[in-house]
Amino acid sequence: MGFVMKLLNQLFFRKQSLFVLLVLAVTFSSVVVASAESPQASSESAANAFPTARRINVPYTALPVDGVYHLPAISLSSNFWFGTINETTNFTDVRMIYNDTTLFVHVNVYDRWLWYNEEPGTEPLTNWDSASLYINTAGATGGSPSATTHQFVAQFGPDDWVRGRRDLYQYGFQGNGSDYVPSAAPFTTHSYYRGEGGPNSGLENRGWWVTYQIPFSSLGVSRPADGTQWGLAMVVNDKDTATGGTAMTFWPEALNGHAPATWGQLSFGEIQYQAPVVTNPQTVRIQNGVDGGVMVDAHVGGHTNCGDAEENPTFWTPENPNPGLPFPDIYNGWPNRNRAGFQQINVQNQVDVVDWPCYSRYYIQVPLNPVPAGKQIVSAKMTFYQFGNGGLGYNAAYGSFIRAYTLAQPWDENTITWNNAPMALENLNGTWVESLDPVTYPNYYANPPLPRTLDVSKAVADFYATGQPLNLAIWSADAPPHSGKYFYSVELDDPQYRPVLEIVYGDGQGSASPPPAAAPAQPAAPAAPAAPSAPVSAGLTYTIQPGDTLSVVARKTGFSLGQILNANPSLTNPNLIFVGQVINLPGSSASLPAPVAPAPATNAGEVVQPAPTAPPAAAPVAAPSSGGSTYVVQPGNTLSIIARRVGTSLRELLNLNPQLENPNVIYPGQTLNTP
Repeated sequence: MGFVMKLLNQLFFRKQSLFVLLVLAVTFSSVVVASAESPQASSESAANAFPTARRINVPYTALPVDGVYHLPAISLSSNFWFGTINETTNFTDVRMIYNDTTLFVHVNVYDRWLWYNEEPGTEPLTNWDSASLYINTAGATGGSPSATTHQFVAQFGPDDWVRGRRDLYQYGFQGNGSDYVPSAAPFTTHSYYRGEGGPNSGLENRGWWVTYQIPFSSLGVSRPADGTQWGLAMVVNDKDTATGGTAMTFWPEALNGHAPATWGQLSFGEIQYQAPVVTNPQTVRIQNGVDGGVMVDAHVGGHTNCGDAEENPTFWTPENPNPGLPFPDIYNGWPNRNRAGFQQINVQNQVDVVDWPCYSRYYIQVPLNPVPAGKQIVSAKMTFYQFGNGGLGYNAAYGSFIRAYTLAQPWDENTITWNNAPMALENLNGTWVESLDPVTYPNYYANPPLPRTLDVSKAVADFYATGQPLNLAIWSADAPPHSGKYFYSVELDDPQYRPVLEIVYGDGQGSASPPPAAAPAQPAAPAAPAAPSAPVSAGLTYTIQPGDTLSVVARKTGFSLGQILNANPSLTNPNLIFVGQVINLPGSSASLPAPVAPAPATNAGEVVQPAPTAPPAAAPVAAPSSGGSTYVVQPGNTLSIIARRVGTSLRELLNLNPQLENPNVIYPGQTLNTP
């Protein structure tokens, strides 16, 4: 009975706090509180419709997910953000991903002062630094908490400090038609902090994080089908002194925890743009200052130097809060700095909250008037030119899965800052951007820069239909440090390396057939193309299945990886395929051998190469061409690095080495054929 009373006490205090929040209409930065009686629209939208509420499209993963940080899959997650940074307010970055059984949520809170209850059970969890996650499996609908409505409260409390009592720092609730009551549905949380001061000390820190693992079975459902939409909301409570109260920030702006119709949307699976059938297709390229093209961009945050003044590389510490910065400190200056006019921009994030002064987010607006009125958008891609990345001096640099996000609010290049920059309306699909090989690109500098392309078809179609300029943010959900990616801005002196938007449009005739199932978020799963590429010859086709890699497909069908790539010239990266994608197979009449089970996944998400087997006679592997050279694999090499070093393409390198069933599995000392 005592445990139940504690839960009810927690519920009572939470309801009081939310009621006061709504009545007083407290405002935190761009988070503007609306009346509880004016919920946002939350009706389900068609596949290509502009969302009417804030939405996160959450990717599926088949990668391993650890129980604390949610690595390595968290780097491929989707995220949304809210709040501001100063001495007494917090910024929150929320990342989400799911697998067959569980929804994973990672909440990073940039917070200067950290407090948790050292005697759990004596006060409501929300009286301290904490996060409350709201989920409604029936969608963002309804004016009261129903049985499909859940709330998961997790108080900050360092895992090793609470000494195995983590269960006392989390409570679950479920709606009963009019209110929330305690729920015994199991879920798991973990929490920790970063900073020099430590919690409950009154000294400065960088922030804290909490991770959720919520089994679908605890919500009374199985893994949701792609396109399923739930209601979603998040509240973060902030306590800044030992005796003071808490303040709230939350997502979305009009949140009323007891009215799911005011919540945002969680949509399962990546976006699949349904391209229309058109006649008279045309292509237009928009590039700032080229043929009348106009683009405006900006970036907020740490730029490429973690916010330090260029003349003083000293990094901020609690003992030295003003290391030569051209503003007071990172809590009052960094978030409010405008970076208009920069020719170089950075896109960076990290799972470790300690380095948030290094994080940087990019914004770009593009008027779409070069596309004539009354047209249908078939596809659109935005290309940025990468000249460098983080990691210099640390002997480490990592790839990034970079996403585009649509924005509903305008912004001004000359006034935008971290604290006033718009929140995301909806995340789009992303692309994997590798770090630069320091051997090929000394000091991580590429000249000429490398093109990196994002599929923004849905965003362009959405904004074009409303007559508005394309309005995007570009960010990532990286896990490792030194993951910043440096690109040239629209103000670069050399116009050829400014960002470029390429749009294919035409006269509409109707809609194409429904797109394939959404892609699992494997390492760099791309957006689905508008249609599969035409076969090189009148060959067979194969539809990608869950768990497939190109190496697995090659083994299933009896072809070499090089032959598969030759039959699919649109596949520029053998790691980038998605479930439901149709690829071409060489030949026209050979029957397929019996399927072979995929190999098990390693902790790194790669496929373990099985013992070599002879290929079927129906699909002989071509011998490497004579007269070529060889290369001995060195430590740190990948096939992509080797291809650049020897001056060839990855496709050609695989053609010359048909013995390589998996392009990710090579080892030092191995000899490869080269042109």
